[in-house]
Amino acid sequence: MSGHWGILVLDPVLQNQFTQGELRSLKSQFVSMKRESEKLAIGDLAFKMSRLKVVGENLSEEERAASIQDLYENIDEEVDFKSFLKVSRFT
Repeated sequence: MSGHWGILVLDPVLQNQFTQGELRSLKSQFVSMKRESEKLAIGDLAFKMSRLKVVGENLSEEERAASIQDLYENIDEEVDFKSFLKVSRFT
């Protein structure tokens, strides 16, 4: 018997912002970005996410960077999946 496991996000607000398909896609992209860099920092997301085709609106890299700076004081902080989802939701 094979089962299909969804992506569980411990923050219920974030969990409800995305469909399971979107969460699987975002998780895959997050893992790929982490593999590309030794350290994936919050400040790196504006550039890296501007390359993604599935990110919500068509924001410029500068607009995305401004949004990220509004969300996080320390842009050198390493990104976890929850932070990645927060940025994905607002950018």
